[in-house]
Amino acid sequence: MYRFLSLSKMLLWVAFLMMLTVASISCAGKVATYNGNGEVYVVLPKDYDSKKDLKWSEYLFKHLRHRGGGDNAPVFYDIFDIPDSKFITVGIDEKNDNDFNIENDNNGIRLVARDERTMLWLLHQYMRKIGDVDERFPYKDLPIAIMSFNDTVGHFPFKYRDVYSPTNRDEDIRGVLGLNNIDTDWGIWGHNISLTLPDEPDRNVFAYYEGQRVSSQFCFSSDKLYRYICDYIIDNCGDGKDVPYNFAILPNDNNIACMCGHCQGAGNSVGNATPAVTKMIRKLATRFPSHTFFTSAYHTTDKPCKHALPENAGVIVSAIDWQPGKELKGKTLFEQKISEWSKKTNNIYVWDYINNYDDYLTPYPILKSMQRRFKIYRDNGIKGIFLNGSGYDYSTFEDMHTQLLAALMMNPDINIECSVKDYFCRNYPVTGAVISDYYCSLLRNEESTDKVIPIYGGIDEKIDVFLEPNSFVEFYDTITVLKNRAEEEEAFMLRKLIAALTFTRLEIARNAGYGKYGFATLGKDNSLQVNKSMYELLEIFEDGYEAFNMNKLNEAGDKSSDYIENWKKYILQAEYPTNVLYGKVLTVTSENGKQIYQGLTDGAPGIPNSYFYGWNIIPEQEISIKLPASDAKAIKMNFLSLPRHRIGIPSKIEICKGEEVIALYKPKEVNEDGPQLIVFEERLENELKNKVITLKIYSSSHYHIAIDEICLIK
Repeated sequence: MYRFLSLSKMLLWVAFLMMLTVASISCAGKVATYNGNGEVYVVLPKDYDSKKDLKWSEYLFKHLRHRGGGDNAPVFYDIFDIPDSKFITVGIDEKNDNDFNIENDNNGIRLVARDERTMLWLLHQYMRKIGDVDERFPYKDLPIAIMSFNDTVGHFPFKYRDVYSPTNRDEDIRGVLGLNNIDTDWGIWGHNISLTLPDEPDRNVFAYYEGQRVSSQFCFSSDKLYRYICDYIIDNCGDGKDVPYNFAILPNDNNIACMCGHCQGAGNSVGNATPAVTKMIRKLATRFPSHTFFTSAYHTTDKPCKHALPENAGVIVSAIDWQPGKELKGKTLFEQKISEWSKKTNNIYVWDYINNYDDYLTPYPILKSMQRRFKIYRDNGIKGIFLNGSGYDYSTFEDMHTQLLAALMMNPDINIECSVKDYFCRNYPVTGAVISDYYCSLLRNEESTDKVIPIYGGIDEKIDVFLEPNSFVEFYDTITVLKNRAEEEEAFMLRKLIAALTFTRLEIARNAGYGKYGFATLGKDNSLQVNKSMYELLEIFEDGYEAFNMNKLNEAGDKSSDYIENWKKYILQAEYPTNVLYGKVLTVTSENGKQIYQGLTDGAPGIPNSYFYGWNIIPEQEISIKLPASDAKAIKMNFLSLPRHRIGIPSKIEICKGEEVIALYKPKEVNEDGPQLIVFEERLENELKNKVITLKIYSSSHYHIAIDEICLIK
């Protein structure tokens, strides 16, 4: 009895103290005044009995007060008697049919969201809108507001919105942008079924293919595999009642489909694993009704299943064959694929691509293409979008892309160029107009062409579609000069940007050879002299990539350090003999006809750490190249060996006078899988002087031939 009375008294004292605290805030509010000029903002919870409404109204109050100058800010909480007040009422309504509602009246505005994630985004949108019209509230760090905050019933076109980029790794930024993330929303993402397996799994979990079990693919009819996946879900994610997750149940990234008796019984055929995979998904969806399970429309699961999927299942459709730019060409096979899958599920996500994966550092004008695609996705009932970017690695303008792509996935109708200018002018006070003008010019270049934007490819492909060397070099030189006028924060960001763009400047120079903006000058004696500016550019890139963590150049993981060392070894330190072929046009003849390869005589040497750094890829089994008569003493050319990309050294090279083979060269076999440079050099006999000669080059089996230059040396 005594204990009960003591506890009761203690609880009463706690309640009394809480009442005093609330009363003190309220009393303080009743006598509060604002001595400044302009409108006063008063934040209120929609429901005083709702913890969520109190939480988010206080959140807005604290953030607005901080932005407005702290104690002197024209922002108050739960006060009704200050003149010129605008009331901002904040509330969560989980039963709301809309994602959010905005309602205005004479006294102020009401902001209602269906969930807390949307509310976080909505409040930052509103703070940005206030900053746009009230200079007392700085907004430099806030993304563009994608709506007017007139009376609005808000519906997001896509439920799931994800950008695989460094910016989206930041939890705070992710919340402000309203983005999802594979690390937080998925229990299994991508081709990662192997994560569910123990160290020594039962062999029957692997696919039966060509008469044996192969560990590179799974048998989705395997009860063992099903149990492994179930155990993994329970151990790592629970049953989903408290926190639901998505799970990608995807085959490994190859063309193998299990052909065991069970999988064939489910309907599998050669190259088609959809029946067994979707059967597995049905079992998992039944076992875990609070989680959601996805197959893919990709490789062996490209064909739709025969029967409709359950409500907590869906499909991720890969857009790998629908490259950016193809959406300008009318209805496509990709849209037909979406239409076919929509008959089986209304839970369709798209896996799309927003980078050039051979080059993360060259600017990539993807936004207008994505806007066109998002409108198509919206009109076709797509529920979610995953945008595959540079992952955890830096790519040029990635921060701007992430912010604007997030906005586009919420409103595909925003003005892209205005949004680009808003971003750069906020973050780069001195150079923002120059940067935005240049980036928008790339967007217009892309939009005006009928070519696709390459998601794989070197500098040649980019120049062909959107990158004009003249305008790039002018832009590069301009921001390099303006950097010296920028304040500390902007100057830091510019040093980072210039470091990345220096890679593009080096690629333009390497690709141009002795031409305009090239790395070298062609002398009167047909020899090359390396321009001194190349040493300076290489130093800028070397210092920058180390300072700003630009270690990876591309998806394959090619290193900036290797690129620099290759530049030094194969370009700066190379010997450039007199080559009578510089500037000559050479024609490559094969069974498929004739084709001119300008890169065979442009002076641009190939560097071996990647096939798109100066290499002419010739996909023919046998070619001949006619060389003009000269008094050259030797012939020289370099070949690239890179077996993993189906590029191999020639099986033989013949030097012919007419039909007569004068010299025969058979390179030694290369056993290593990594890139290797193979040098072919042969003295020319006196009988070949001033004679037209023909090179005949034969590929090794199914491999392509890669040549950089053909040199006739005097």
